[in-house]
Amino acid sequence: MPRTAIGLRPDGSYVFYTVDGRQKGYSAGTTLTELAQRLRELGCLEAVNLDGGGSTTLSAVYPGQEGLRTINRPSDGSLRTCANYILLINRGDAQGSAQRLHLFPFDSLVLAGASLDLSLSATNADYLPAALPFGYVDYYVDNNALGTVNENGRFTAGRQPMSGYVFAESGGITGSARIRVVDRVDSVTMLYTASGQPVGNQITLFGGGSVQLSMRGVFNHMNVIADAASFNWSLSGNIGSIDANGLLTINNDVDLPIKLFLDGTRCRIRQGFCVDCRSLYNNHTNYNSKFTVNKQKERQLMKGVISGW
Repeated sequence: MPRTAIGLRPDGSYVFYTVDGRQKGYSAGTTLTELAQRLRELGCLEAVNLDGGGSTTLSAVYPGQEGLRTINRPSDGSLRTCANYILLINRGDAQGSAQRLHLFPFDSLVLAGASLDLSLSATNADYLPAALPFGYVDYYVDNNALGTVNENGRFTAGRQPMSGYVFAESGGITGSARIRVVDRVDSVTMLYTASGQPVGNQITLFGGGSVQLSMRGVFNHMNVIADAASFNWSLSGNIGSIDANGLLTINNDVDLPIKLFLDGTRCRIRQGFCVDCRSLYNNHTNYNSKFTVNKQKERQLMKGVISGW
């Protein structure tokens, strides 16, 4: 189940620890024994288990930014109304010039060849927001094999798995973000780019219609940053086309719905086949977008295959 705990290290520092749970495919949570073992691994000599379950929440204001963010994923699907909280409040001086730069996201898992837009903020000596230094920002990587980063902070991963850092320097101060590049994923999910929602097991489009698709990868149970260009997209048959960025377009001469069925994910492959509805709905004026066909009909009507590798 989800857990919340505080641990005390020998040097007097504290560990505020949460682990999500009760979410199949994302996190099962831990037992109390596993929680104790993890806190020991983090160097704690003593620890206290606090209220967990749907109450488990960890929020923070990232350096140089405004507004509280929920970092974990509460098992209720939203924040639970709780009576007690532990608050760490920065009461430093809000005045003062920038002394530190901060790149976000500060720790990313990126698929080889994918791009990531990094944002930059600044804090003063007390880690409170400050204006960015005036002038040019120099972005660079600690190892050229890690990838490249342009003048706007857009990082593009290299082709080999490795870890490293992206740096930003301006006005004599520097910030960094950790990047881990992977060249494979354990599974992928096809998404509608506009909504970020999974495609599910089918897509329905009319002739001349189009939809932008993307992929989400998972590696070691962690989400991987990947863009459409990270995958090789293909569409067989003559029903339409799909470009290198995952834009699926159905030909204009298709006058009835095209239904694309997607099989389950296997390793780095998401694939399926398109079914031409005309053979099923000749002289039919009411086209039900939720129709199903049997296996024999599927074999007869198969028109193409869409895949992302």
